[in-house]
Amino acid sequence: MKKLMLAKAVALAIVSIPAVSMAADPAPDYTLTGNVNVLTDYRFRGISQTVKGPALQGGFDFAHKSGFYIGNWNSNVSGAQYIGGNGAEMDFYAGYKGEIGSTGITYDIGDLYYYYDKARVAKTGGGSERYDNNEIYVGLGYGPVSGKVSYATTDYFGLNGFTVPARTSNPANVYGRGDSRGTIYTEINYSQEVLPKLTLIGHVGHTDFKNYGSFNYTDYKAGVSYDLNGFALGAAAVGTTSVNSDAKTDFYSANSGTGNKRLYKSTLVLSVGKTF
Repeated sequence: MKKLMLAKAVALAIVSIPAVSMAADPAPDYTLTGNVNVLTDYRFRGISQTVKGPALQGGFDFAHKSGFYIGNWNSNVSGAQYIGGNGAEMDFYAGYKGEIGSTGITYDIGDLYYYYDKARVAKTGGGSERYDNNEIYVGLGYGPVSGKVSYATTDYFGLNGFTVPARTSNPANVYGRGDSRGTIYTEINYSQEVLPKLTLIGHVGHTDFKNYGSFNYTDYKAGVSYDLNGFALGAAAVGTTSVNSDAKTDFYSANSGTGNKRLYKSTLVLSVGKTF
């Protein structure tokens, strides 16, 4: 009888022991990722940076769980706007991103520096100026839609009253207007998976030049991306709205040796990329 009672007591004790759940692995303090991409044309805000030629791009990103991030991105470039340069663009950026409460609205605040080793912009009367550019930015996102505003804290890629005559067909219209610090780029982006592994992407952006309003233009992008065994295959139509005649020389075009290519014209950009 005692053995039976003891057995019952042991069984009851076993049943009453709280179930131990398998704890999920804690989130890592940081992540470090890399990326590489090959494209038929490198378009920056709608304008070709490779004279409509192919581009090899890549970089890395460090992201801390606090929301802080830092990274680097690189691409080959070519054209009249990179006089004296080594044919490379190197971007360095850092910022902080997170969510506003539990609203689902995300934010992104940071700084981005565009570096072009030895690339110069010719100045009227002789000499040249660096092509580098720095911007601070603020972005918001909700679901598949995001927006961002970038503000140039330097002359916008070397554009000022001394360099503009070499970059326009009508220098008298824009000469002597000062620097271009304060140029603003506003963009809206869309990215949504519409079918398994197939993502629809869209983009509209507008460049508002400080002191050089005749250069203002809008760019767009519409396309798809497909995940093929970890490789992102992309196809997108990229271009701009009409570009004012004041800006249709070196600023938006480049002499390729076989004729003047209009770098702002719409085109189909194909790409394949990998994140690791």
